[in-house]
Amino acid sequence: MYYIILASRNGLLFTRYYKRYLLCAVCFSGQVWAGTWNGVLRSSNSGATFNFVSGLNATLGNSQIIGSFDDLYVTGPASAVGIGFFYLGNDLIVFGTSNNGTSWSHNYYSNSGSLLRYLEAFDFSSSGNGVAVGDVGRVLRSSNNGTSWLTSITGITNTLYDVSWVNGSNWVMVAGTNIYRSVNDGSTWTSVLEWAK
Repeated sequence: MYYIILASRNGLLFTRYYKRYLLCAVCFSGQVWAGTWNGVLRSSNSGATFNFVSGLNATLGNSQIIGSFDDLYVTGPASAVGIGFFYLGNDLIVFGTSNNGTSWSHNYYSNSGSLLRYLEAFDFSSSGNGVAVGDVGRVLRSSNNGTSWLTSITGITNTLYDVSWVNGSNWVMVAGTNIYRSVNDGSTWTSVLEWAK
């Protein structure tokens, strides 16, 4: 049994117990989505109760998605996008749903390039621009709340662990001992700090 503590932005704190491993949580207008293996837990009552919603039926010929939602972003009352580690790192996927997680589609899919192929984290600006980061210096960009994605060539070979929107077109991301900055919504990146080990 695993233990999760979630806190909303207004300071409300609540706890729940589940037998599945939980990887991320995000709140949106009283809804709470928590990423887990092969699906999400979803609450529509500010986290008082949760339901498991699998919905991960593959659309590219496989019968079941094997993997985890490591990060989620809720884009509307019934819609969200999710990233993570799928098919043992063989496929790079951004999933999208418009029906509360009942079904998911591929907003981005690639099975080429260096292994492992997965995304660690993403963030979105207030105008709907998104940046997703992952292994082998992978960076994806979206200009429409995650509906579609483009690849950014970074020249970075380390795993990128996190990304945050700062303001305007400014973003930062971290990779081990480096911090990178973009001033053009993730199109190009510059190292601004290399922290000695």
